[in-house]
Amino acid sequence: MANRSGKLFCFVLLFSLEAMVNGQGIKISGGSDKALLNTASSPIGKELVFITPALQLDTVEISGQTYFSLRGQGMGKEDLPGKPLLPVFHRLVSLRNIKNFHYVIEDDTVLHLPSGKIPLAPIPPPVITGSDSRPPVFTPDLTTYLRDAWFPDSACVTIANQGTLNGEPIGLLTIRPVYYNPVQGTLHIIRKIRIQPEEGFASEEWMTPLPIAGMLKHKLLYLGPSLKDTMTRMPISYVILADTMFRQVLQPFIQWKKQTG
Repeated sequence: MANRSGKLFCFVLLFSLEAMVNGQGIKISGGSDKALLNTASSPIGKELVFITPALQLDTVEISGQTYFSLRGQGMGKEDLPGKPLLPVFHRLVSLRNIKNFHYVIEDDTVLHLPSGKIPLAPIPPPVITGSDSRPPVFTPDLTTYLRDAWFPDSACVTIANQGTLNGEPIGLLTIRPVYYNPVQGTLHIIRKIRIQPEEGFASEEWMTPLPIAGMLKHKLLYLGPSLKDTMTRMPISYVILADTMFRQVLQPFIQWKKQTG
């Protein structure tokens, strides 16, 4: 019993797990209120520092099954239907000055979910709109949920080439600060990651490719004043036309728009 109490004390001390009294689940304190990706100076040039936001752990009922849901402000998700839904950070970058990189985990912790019998909710399949549209079916991928190992098995920082846009090489920076072992009912949360390129990021403009800087500012498509005024005066349905490379970076905006109406 003493050993269990000691683990609980360290758990609270290191990660400040606070039970919310207003019925909003459990808040896992992070380094900031929302996801932060900042530049910093190093001997070889610019480097990046990612700070994981505070995470909200709730229970949800889906098709008669109770699941945990985990989310954080400024975070998106992977397009992997059936896999555990974990907060993921995406950012489009210019690959002009990036040849290779490595990363260093500076702060992390492992914690147990309040109930090991309740799994994290799976990622739903894409929603199909139209006359034949049906609610998404939440079907867990049993191969993943019955495996006693950390998910995902991908590196916590990757940059995937997305092609070229107006002569600018585009990449998708993906940061995975949360890992989940469904058998053990545990989370590995990385609170701070330092991303260090081999030759330094030569320009701070790498985070927003020059030809599309206006369109991607604040991760939102830019709307001119006249169109914006019209949209605030009348109800309208939204259609986003974009290359598939923008799918991940637009997810936080789409989710926010669904919530706000």
